[in-house]
Amino acid sequence: MQAVFCVATRRAAIKTDSEATLLLTTDRTTWTRGAAQVVDLKSRCRMFLRILWICVFALIIHGSGFSINRDRSITQLYHTSWTVKDGAPTQVRALAQTNDGYLWLGSSQGLYRFDGLTFEQYEPPSGDSFPSENVYSLLASPDGGLWIGFWYGGISYLNGTHVTNFGAAEGLPPGKIQSLAKDDDGVIWAAALGGLARFQGTRWEKIGVEWKYPGKAAQSVFVDSAGTLWVATEDTIVFLPKGARSFQTTGEHVLQVLQFSQASNGTVWIAETSRSIRPILMSARDPLSVGPEIRIGSVGFLFDREGSLWATSLGDGIRRLPDPDRFVGQTIGRFGIETEIFRETDGLSGDYSTSILEDREGSIWIGTANGLDRFRESDLVPVRFPPGYQDFGLAAGERGEIWTGSSNQGANRIRGNVPTYVEPKFGISFVFREKDGTIWMAGTVGLYRLR
Repeated sequence: MQAVFCVATRRAAIKTDSEATLLLTTDRTTWTRGAAQVVDLKSRCRMFLRILWICVFALIIHGSGFSINRDRSITQLYHTSWTVKDGAPTQVRALAQTNDGYLWLGSSQGLYRFDGLTFEQYEPPSGDSFPSENVYSLLASPDGGLWIGFWYGGISYLNGTHVTNFGAAEGLPPGKIQSLAKDDDGVIWAAALGGLARFQGTRWEKIGVEWKYPGKAAQSVFVDSAGTLWVATEDTIVFLPKGARSFQTTGEHVLQVLQFSQASNGTVWIAETSRSIRPILMSARDPLSVGPEIRIGSVGFLFDREGSLWATSLGDGIRRLPDPDRFVGQTIGRFGIETEIFRETDGLSGDYSTSILEDREGSIWIGTANGLDRFRESDLVPVRFPPGYQDFGLAAGERGEIWTGSSNQGANRIRGNVPTYVEPKFGISFVFREKDGTIWMAGTVGLYRLR
């Protein structure tokens, strides 16, 4: 008995000629091209599973957008981390997602591409090369291309398999490319240590006094929903309204600001590494609705589709504030109970986190010094019990609650997603509910009945 299978993928094809055939038998797989060569069946199965996973990944990321419910705690989200042992790079400084669904990682080791299963250090197949392996910033463009900024200066544009490199000869300011942004007119802006520049046709134009730009350097650049361009200079924040040719200053003194983001109410926020994450007062439509200041140094943060604030930190994991509007005008401390904290001890790949992205599915991606993390919503919501909880007894109550027992932690009643201790406090391994609603608990300490 013989069977022939044909598998086609998005990125690969098998070429054959008149002498080539594919024969799959019940005990082995053989390729025949002149002389037969035996191919391990297991490797073909692994290849098939990889293709299947890539297809599933593509369907997910091309599907309609979702979001993470702000009522779920960060520990109730589905979390996955990838480190060196999984092929992920370290020092992930930048993240971007292109139109084909690939996730791109900029790191000190080079540019990486991730398909949901495999990390690939990307080298252009066209024979072009990047000016450096030390990537610092990324920007995905609507045409499917990818702009790449480098630590030691220079920018590359990757379009398909072709790479175009830009440097001083093309008018680009010198020094590290710290941030990239695209405005509503399709103009690309670059924040570099050597100044602010915009891309015009085939060359870069350095922005100076003719634009009333006050800085000698640019730390970060951002375009808000109204088309206003925001720039952090070496000591202040300036902005350029859509269509204008003259920068205006906010008068706000800053030290190092490497990230902007915008809240759902239109307010633009900054992350200052030496101080906090906070709104820019001049950007607020209603000064009375200005959000809180979160006292944690950060180089990457964002507001997700539900309005929750996510933030990286320089050595203390990540923070999540599900509803910033509840804390208008307040100052939240570094370890304030208002924010959720997630660290290496909770499963994060690294406490030093530097980059953040929300993809089309609504998942949150975090780049750390040790690898990559993802948080997404799942149909299964975990309920966290104290460490050491074991030998579960479980029964459903009459009003939507769940009764649990543990041989070493006692009994709990769960309402929503929160467990609450109830009597007895220890030694319960079996839980049962009768038709009349009576709950029975049994264990090493005896038999209990709860009506």
